[in-house]
Amino acid sequence: MKSTYDALNQAMVEWKAVDETREPARATSLRNNVWALAYELYYEKYAQKPVSHWTGDNWVMDTILKSMEEYDPAIGHFSGYLKEKLDFREKDQWRKVQREKQRSVQDDPDQILAVLEDQHAEDPFSNMEFQDLFEELLVMILNFKMRQSGHGNNESRLKWYRIFFTEDMTLTMKHSPHILRRERDTINAMDLEYLDYYMEQVCRTQMQVRRSPMKMYCQVVPGRKECEGEVPLPIPADVSLSYLEKRENRRFSAGTRSNQKKVYEEEKRSIRQ
Repeated sequence: MKSTYDALNQAMVEWKAVDETREPARATSLRNNVWALAYELYYEKYAQKPVSHWTGDNWVMDTILKSMEEYDPAIGHFSGYLKEKLDFREKDQWRKVQREKQRSVQDDPDQILAVLEDQHAEDPFSNMEFQDLFEELLVMILNFKMRQSGHGNNESRLKWYRIFFTEDMTLTMKHSPHILRRERDTINAMDLEYLDYYMEQVCRTQMQVRRSPMKMYCQVVPGRKECEGEVPLPIPADVSLSYLEKRENRRFSAGTRSNQKKVYEEEKRSIRQ
C-alpha cells in the first residue's frame, strides 16, 4: 500500500516533469495535489509547534511553497527535502525569538526568570549566564537550609520562598517559549498545593502549566466583589494570602507578605551580582 509520503514524492516528480506551456491544466492539477499532500503531512505538525505561538504559522506555508518551487528531483525524495527545509526554518524562527528575548532581558534585568535554556539556539552557550542565574535560584529553593542562616532559617521563610518561586515559574512557563533544562527539579521546588489552588487543571509539567487556564480570580479570592476573569499574571498578592488562609488556616497581613517578598527579591538580586 502506497504511503502518503510515497504519493507526495511521486506527485512532485510528475509535476516537475510536465510541460506547463503545453499542459497547463494538468500542471495546475499536479501542483495542487503536491500542495495538498505536503499540507496534510507537514502543516499541522509544524504549525502547532511552540515557536509558532510566538511567530505565527505563516513561515510553515511559505516554506512549503518555496520548497515546491525550488526542489530539483535530482537531489532525492521531496518528502525528505521538505522536512529538512522545515526543520531549518523552525530553528531559524527559534533564533529570532531567542534574540528578542535576550534583548528584552538586557533592557530589564528583572525578567531574568523568563530566559531559560533554548535547545534550538544557534549558540547553546550564548545565554549561559542566564541559565546559571536561573539554576542558582532553583538551588536556593532546593537547598534552602544550606543557604540561609540566623532568623531566616525557618519553615515560615521556606514556605514564602516556595510560594514566590511558584508564582515566578508560573509566569515563566506561561509566557516563555524556552524549554526547562531541569523540569523535574523545578516542579519539585514549587509549592504544588499552591499551584493547584489557582490553576484550573492539575499541572506537573511545564507544558501542562502552559496549556491550563487559570481559575477565576473571584474563585480563589472569594472576597472580591466582581469576577473579572482568570487570575492575572503576574499573580496578585491577595491570591497567596487567600490560599494560606483557606487551605492552611493561617492569616497574614499584606505587610507581612510584602516583607517576605522583599527578602526573596534581595536574594535574587544577590544572585545576579
